[in-house]
Amino acid sequence: MNGGGNCSGAGGQTKSEQQMRKIFVGGLASTVTSNEFRAYFEQFGSTADAVVMFDRKTQRSRGFGFITFEDEISVVKVMQVIKHELKGKVVEVKP
Repeated sequence: MNGGGNCSGAGGQTKSEQQMRKIFVGGLASTVTSNEFRAYFEQFGSTADAVVMFDRKTQRSRGFGFITFEDEISVVKVMQVIKHELKGKVVEVKP
């Protein structure tokens, strides 16, 4: 046994380790699809998850999403870029 009762995710990583691989992206154009969202950020590294948040009632984009990378170095690469633009709109990126 490893004795690690706090492991809760892919690859046996703790939640805090998963959070270090996750970024928030705000200011998305309403026309950005989950596939386009993932494709843009895959230039920085392999993604484990990419989610554009939608309103449950209207099914319209809420204008933000989350990317989880396979490793933390990808987050560093994203944060080194001053301006990210998807579908003609500059978006805000936060670790």
